[in-house]
Amino acid sequence: MKIPLYKHQLQTEIVSLYRLRDIKNVVRILGVRYNKDAANVYLENLSGGSLRERIPELSTSSFECRKVIHKLLLTLQQIHNAGIIHNDLKPDNIMFKSYDDFSSLCLIDFGDAVLIPSPYSGVDLKLMRGSPHYMSPERLTYQASVKSDVWSVGVILVQLMTGGRFPFTTNSTNLNQLWYSILYEPPLLNYVELKDDQLALDLLNHMLEKDPMKRYSVTDCLNHK
Repeated sequence: MKIPLYKHQLQTEIVSLYRLRDIKNVVRILGVRYNKDAANVYLENLSGGSLRERIPELSTSSFECRKVIHKLLLTLQQIHNAGIIHNDLKPDNIMFKSYDDFSSLCLIDFGDAVLIPSPYSGVDLKLMRGSPHYMSPERLTYQASVKSDVWSVGVILVQLMTGGRFPFTTNSTNLNQLWYSILYEPPLLNYVELKDDQLALDLLNHMLEKDPMKRYSVTDCLNHK
C-alpha cells in the first residue's frame, strides 16, 4: 500500500522533533494524539513572530543580524550532530519565542527533513521539495547534505543584510531561470548594504559556493574571521 506524501512528512516531523526535543532552539513537541485517519501534533506556543516579519528591522542593525545568524548556526550544528538535515530553511520556518529577544529563535517545520546516519553523510532525494529561492545547487539534482542547510543560511543572511533581497534571480514566475541562476551564475552580492562589509562578503562567498565539497560547513562559518 502506497502511503500518501503528507503522511510521510508528518511522520518525519514527529520523529525529527522527538529526536531534537532537548535542543533549546527547536520547537518543542508536547505530544501526539493519533486517531484512525490522522494525527494531532501538539507544539509549544511561539509568540514572537517569524524571521520573515523581522527582516526590515534586522536589516538596520548589523549587531542583531549577526546575533541571529550565529544562534541559527549553533542550532544547526546541534541538529546536524543529531543526524538530521532540516532541508527547508527559510525565514518563515524560523520563529521567535519572545518578540523582544532575537536569541529566542526557534526552528520549525521538519516535514521535509532528512535523517542521516552521521553529519558527514549525503543522501539521494526521491523528490525535489522545498522553497525554490533557498535551495542549493545539489538539491536541484536530488541530493542533499548538511551543507545544503549552510547554503540556505547564506541566502537568509543576504536577506537580513539587504532588507529582503535574494542573491540569485528573483523572477518567481520563471523557475527555469531561477534554477539556471542557482546552478551556474555567481551570487548577486554587489548590493550597497554589503559592499563595505568584507568579512560578511567573504563568508557569503564560502556559504554560497556551488560545490558542496568546497562549501563551508557550519563549524567553518562559526569559526570565520
